[in-house]
Amino acid sequence: MMKKVCFLFLVLSILSTRGRADFNWNAELGNWADGANWDKGFKPDGSEHVNLPFSGTSVCTLNTAEGPFSSRLVIRDGQTLNIEDGGSVGFAWSRVGRNTAAFVNMSGNGSFLMNNDDLYIGLENGYCEWTLSDSSSIVINVDADDGEELYIGEDGGTGLFTLIGSNVTVNVDRIRLTANNPGGTAVMKFVLDAGGASTISCQRSYIGEAGDAHLMLSTIAQPPAEDIVLVHATSSYDIGGTGVFNTLNGGPAAEGTLLVLGGNVYSLSYAYDADEDFENNDLALVFIKQAKNLAHSPNPADRSTVSSSPLTLSWTLPDPNDGVSPVSCDVYFGADPNRPQMDKVSLTAGISSVEINTDNFPTYGIQPLPDANDFYWVVDCHDPSADPDAGLGFYWSFSTDYNEAPIVDAGPDQVSWIGKSGTADQETINLTGAVSDDGNPDPPGAVSILWTQVSGPASTVISPENATSASVTITVAGIYTFRLTADDTDKQSSDTVDILVGSDSCHASFLDGAAYDSMDFNEDCIVNLEDFADFAAAWMNCTNTQEACY
Repeated sequence: MMKKVCFLFLVLSILSTRGRADFNWNAELGNWADGANWDKGFKPDGSEHVNLPFSGTSVCTLNTAEGPFSSRLVIRDGQTLNIEDGGSVGFAWSRVGRNTAAFVNMSGNGSFLMNNDDLYIGLENGYCEWTLSDSSSIVINVDADDGEELYIGEDGGTGLFTLIGSNVTVNVDRIRLTANNPGGTAVMKFVLDAGGASTISCQRSYIGEAGDAHLMLSTIAQPPAEDIVLVHATSSYDIGGTGVFNTLNGGPAAEGTLLVLGGNVYSLSYAYDADEDFENNDLALVFIKQAKNLAHSPNPADRSTVSSSPLTLSWTLPDPNDGVSPVSCDVYFGADPNRPQMDKVSLTAGISSVEINTDNFPTYGIQPLPDANDFYWVVDCHDPSADPDAGLGFYWSFSTDYNEAPIVDAGPDQVSWIGKSGTADQETINLTGAVSDDGNPDPPGAVSILWTQVSGPASTVISPENATSASVTITVAGIYTFRLTADDTDKQSSDTVDILVGSDSCHASFLDGAAYDSMDFNEDCIVNLEDFADFAAAWMNCTNTQEACY
């Protein structure tokens, strides 16, 4: 009877354990539905925690309906989860890319559901790339009592969230880009097609709460000539956090920033109302015009900084609408992005460059252009076969900064030893640096110099500390590093020098980490009978720790 009771207890134990244990992915490549790919020999089926943490080459493919799970999903250590057509899964909460890297790719009609808590993408110094394409979807249930949220770039982590095409569905309560603790980075990328973008629907969005948030936009097909909503808020809340992305495709991302996508020009809006049901709280691209009639490829490049006064402005002309009509340009140049306040020159057809001089630009063309200034220019193109306003260009800008940072050389590394110069218990080292500068800015037209100690076993006094040539007295042997810094009031440069000071010349010879002669057992820099005595003293000693020596 005892054996039957024990057997029944064992069966019940196995069954009860199965429902609450962690399930770990245990294969390099394979399907979620194959029980052999899980460490317990069968796949999880509902209430279990699920982990995909085994190696950086593992790929788990999900193309069946699994769950929903009342517990959590963790993906890390370089794992990849592919949710393909026919695949669906749901969890109470999920952490993807925690401390380490993780990758999720959703395609076909693959779906991911969060039914109780939050989804984190890239957290706690980890990294995650989550990509949705085709008609895949993420749905985080909207619960009036408890906001289920999508976090991207949390607690110092980095999250890259990519939506490809216009048929992806993302429906969440709230979306937060870098929510807690400084240092997080969130990148939200929309890849537009002929239908526009896949709009993220949420009650409220937060941008850059505690870190950097970046917006990236690209195309795989010509987007429509209409407004495109990227994030639609279904409530009257304004955009939270800083409310503004740090960059748009690497450049400025302020309200009204212009962007050319495909053949269209759009203006970035943080205050758009997609359906006029709520206040202006959507993120959108507002269609401005088609770009085919505009000059492009400006030189100097838009928003660039030039180190010397540019002598010309140049650009690429648009092709005429009818393929043959001559395209001519009016060029405006000045210190204010306002055509009436700028100098204007009208060019003959086919010309795509103009000299910056007082003949063309009487007020602002004086060479060299003033240093440390911002300049604006615009090229209006006139195509007889196009709408007269179609070629009115947008403002480009560049900044002048002729000041080069000082060039600093702290001198070669040195090796010395205490008493080398004849004074016991100390040694004086000469620091010989060099500094050169272009004389900018002027005033002051000069640089200030400063020596500082970076590291070393003891503090020292540098004299004088504000000249290229100085001296320092060292009384404690060791490795010292000194920095020479030059400051022209606008820019700084520095260089370091290592000073190796031994207790004697022998010690100094090996302070750089070089190995003593293998026969120099007492490391006194000479191989003699003392070393032989040390060698002989250990002659025939047995060093075998496993067996005696025979």
